[in-house]
Amino acid sequence: MSIESVITAIFTDDSHSDDSVIESSNVEALDLQEPVVESLPMEEADPSPNAREVQQPLPGMMRYGAACSNSNISIITFGPSANKFKLDTLETIALPLNNEYFNDISKVASTTRVLDLVFVKCAPDVYTAAVWEKLTQSTASVTLSGTIAFESMPNILPSLKNAMALNFHDFRVSRNGRLRDIAKYFPTSVEKLYFDSRGTSNSSFGANVAALYEGLFTNRHLQVPCLRELTLIVNDLPGTSSLQLEITRLAEMLKDGDFYAVVISAMRLHPSMFQKLNALGFNRSHDGFVEGANHTMELFNYWSTKWNGRNIVLGLADSMSIPTSPGKMPIIH
Repeated sequence: MSIESVITAIFTDDSHSDDSVIESSNVEALDLQEPVVESLPMEEADPSPNAREVQQPLPGMMRYGAACSNSNISIITFGPSANKFKLDTLETIALPLNNEYFNDISKVASTTRVLDLVFVKCAPDVYTAAVWEKLTQSTASVTLSGTIAFESMPNILPSLKNAMALNFHDFRVSRNGRLRDIAKYFPTSVEKLYFDSRGTSNSSFGANVAALYEGLFTNRHLQVPCLRELTLIVNDLPGTSSLQLEITRLAEMLKDGDFYAVVISAMRLHPSMFQKLNALGFNRSHDGFVEGANHTMELFNYWSTKWNGRNIVLGLADSMSIPTSPGKMPIIH
């Protein structure tokens, strides 16, 4: 008998007294809340004794298809057709491009200590609705890559409250975003910063150092040294007097200890620069490869010095360097 017919029978059977109707309806009401399998015909009985347990909401990440309820997220890719989540259990799950889905997953999931955020042609409203502070409460290092909408910065960056390292690698900022506009949203916990300014609207040496000096060091930390490691990638090298000023600013931002500020310039090293660098106390220290904007590897020469007791390194593109693929990089002896 269906639930509807049971209810109909209770209120249409005149053979029972009013009291019995009330009593029967109470019993049936209880039965509706907690169905009894034995009261159903055999053909309608549930063949699975564990059916009720299966129908209960799954815990944590299991509701999204993960094997474990407490799987943590290591990589989030915001794609054009779906959001993909790489888990520390080596699984990958995909969810529709819907801010409600991502907002919900941010309430039940956690990210790993090292987190990669990859932005691939995804609408900003998909990822700005998330509870980022709760989602990333265990994360200390975050890498951001891809094309990032500038308007998402105020939503994501300040919420990374436990992040000690930020890495802006191989990324682009839409709507003319600059480090000057982004730095004011960095969490004050950050002590290690890698920022490739070639994906922003201002990639000059002076502008990017000034952006950190004013936006982070002065306004956020009240000129208390705040960085242990800093790497900037820019496109030029200023004149001698301006270079001295920017190097002094870099040194001021570094904490006490064996810490470094590195500025890598895509400008090719001309022999005339040797004397300029030597006059400022820089010495050729080593060579290394840096990935270019087109994903090729280029050789850079590094020059190091101690400036006001702090380690400062300048990297300049080798004048004879030929861009090469990562698989064909020569071994540096």
